[in-house]
Amino acid sequence: MTAIFISHSSADNDAAARMKSWLEAQGHTSLFLDFDPGVGIQAGASWEETLYRKLRQCQAVIALLSPVVMCSAAYLAPSITATYGLVGIRERALASAVLLFIINLIGLGLGPLLAGIASDQLRQMFLERGLTEAQALGAGLRWSLRIIVGINLWSAAHYFIAARTLRAEEVNG
Repeated sequence: MTAIFISHSSADNDAAARMKSWLEAQGHTSLFLDFDPGVGIQAGASWEETLYRKLRQCQAVIALLSPVVMCSAAYLAPSITATYGLVGIRERALASAVLLFIINLIGLGLGPLLAGIASDQLRQMFLERGLTEAQALGAGLRWSLRIIVGINLWSAAHYFIAARTLRAEEVNG
C-alpha cells in the first residue's frame, strides 16, 4: 500500500522529485510519484487506471500547488460563476457550452496560432537586422511570448473592469 501520493503538474516535475527525495530523507518509504521509474506508472500501463488505483490505496496526498498550477486556470471558475449569474437556471447548460466554446476557440485555437505567426514575423525582422538564424529564431519566439503575456495582462485588466460593472449591475438589479 502506498502511504503518500505526490500530486503535481508535469511542469513541476523537478519540484515533485525534490519533494520525494525530501520525504525519503525524513524516513518515508512508501511514496508514489507518477514518473518515478521504480514506483511510478510503468510503460504500457493504463496511466488513468494506475493513478486512480494508487489514489484509492494511499493514506495521504501531497498536492504541489505552484504558481503555474494556481494561475493556469484561475479565470475559469469566476467566468463560469458569472455566466451562471447572468442566465436563468434553464439556460445554464447552453451558456456554459457557449462560454467554453469561445474560451477554447480563442485561447486554445487562436492563441498558439497567433503566437506562431508573430514568432515567424519577428524572426524574419531579426534576420533582416543581421542576426543569425538561431539568434533570430530565439529572439522572435521570446518577443512573441512577451506579446502574448501582454495580451493576457490586458485581458486580466478587463476581467477586473467587468467584475466591478457586474457587481454594480447585481446591486442595482
